[in-house]
Amino acid sequence: MKLGLLCRAVCATVLIMLSAAVQALDPFELKDIRVEGAHRIEVGTIFNYLPVKVGDKITDELARESVREQRYSRC
Repeated sequence: MKLGLLCRAVCATVLIMLSAAVQALDPFELKDIRVEGAHRIEVGTIFNYLPVKVGDKITDELARESVREQRYSRC
């Protein structure tokens, strides 16, 4: 239960940050993802739930698709 709640919170935070950056209309490369405050869940588990990885080129389409996927996932 706590894994799902934390995962949703982390995914939502990352996706909001990505959405805000994409509104600038310039694609960019995701260079770093940091997870802070995860005491009960391994960082690797959180990364596995994220729809993007370091090195991905973030575009309008990718950001929309990622938000859509997370919205309907059972993460």
